[in-house]
Amino acid sequence: MPLLWVSGLLSFAVTVAAIFVLRPLAFRVGLVDRPGGRKSHIGEVPLVGGAALFAALVVVPAGLHEPWPHWLPAMLFSGLVILCLGTLDDWFDIKPAVRVVAQIICGLIVIAGSGLKLDSLGDLLGAGPVNLGSLATLFTLFCFVGVMNGANLMDGANGLAGGIGLIVCGTFAIAAGIVGAHSTELALVLIAGGLVAFLLFNFRIRKGAPSRAFLGNAGSLLLGLVITIAAIALSQRHVDAMPPICAVWISGVLIIDTLSVMGRRIARRRNPFSPDRTHLHHLLLSSGLEERWAVASLWVVQLLLSAAGMLAWRNGVPDWLMFYGFLGLFALYSVAVELAWRSIHRRAAQAASDVEPLVLPKAA
Repeated sequence: MPLLWVSGLLSFAVTVAAIFVLRPLAFRVGLVDRPGGRKSHIGEVPLVGGAALFAALVVVPAGLHEPWPHWLPAMLFSGLVILCLGTLDDWFDIKPAVRVVAQIICGLIVIAGSGLKLDSLGDLLGAGPVNLGSLATLFTLFCFVGVMNGANLMDGANGLAGGIGLIVCGTFAIAAGIVGAHSTELALVLIAGGLVAFLLFNFRIRKGAPSRAFLGNAGSLLLGLVITIAAIALSQRHVDAMPPICAVWISGVLIIDTLSVMGRRIARRRNPFSPDRTHLHHLLLSSGLEERWAVASLWVVQLLLSAAGMLAWRNGVPDWLMFYGFLGLFALYSVAVELAWRSIHRRAAQAASDVEPLVLPKAA
């Protein structure tokens, strides 16, 4: 059996086993997500997806003595920090500023432990490579914090973060195979296998069926960490590198939705990391779409964006054209979403005004 299949299947098996073991423990210690407020899921759901994925990342490389990527130890160390942070956040709701500081520390661990950082953004402007020089470390940390928070904020519907993460990691695995980064390809297939297993417990095809596990903050932050590392590792190779802008297309839904939501929050003078219900999946749900179909729709959009990025790269589309194309797509998306939200708010206001006030009879 090919090594990639072995890695993916072992990761699948370890993740399934870990979820079965951790679910009763989570109920016992209260590590569950309860409905209420912005949350409308059914019943208490264990927040064990992140721990199960991390278990696969530790167990499979320990059992398979293969040439794993050089960045894996740093990622595991950083992932352990994330696991502790996310679990505490799930229990006690840590302040956003503390989360950001912890994410910066995780980014620094990866940079110091693996040497990964964004030194070049490619030929974004058509005038030669955009080299970051002394700003490389700072910009890399910005990307770590942005993508990790983006994955965390996207985790608002069953199957959404896990499905988007699976598509992104799967596409990165294909890209790694193309450029000959086989150790990175092996690690990404391992992660993809774990995400497939998690989705069996998280995404429910049958309407109204309760989810059996959530990623939790630990899981969504870990997913953002993995995506950032994969993008940097593949785009900053000395030979046969994937263009950095291609990584942006491959991560399209996560990046577009995160930038749009944070931009709107900043424009309204709100904390950009504060939770709300203005993400794209919230828009689809507010328009009347069932959750499972809203999630499946976003999976399709992500597949199209990932495929577009890969096709553009492999057919020699210049970096600058891909960059301006993505900016144009982001601008169209932002305008369309703003108009859609205004339309929904107008309809809600109209519906509220159409309700006749209840007139109580006068006392005798």
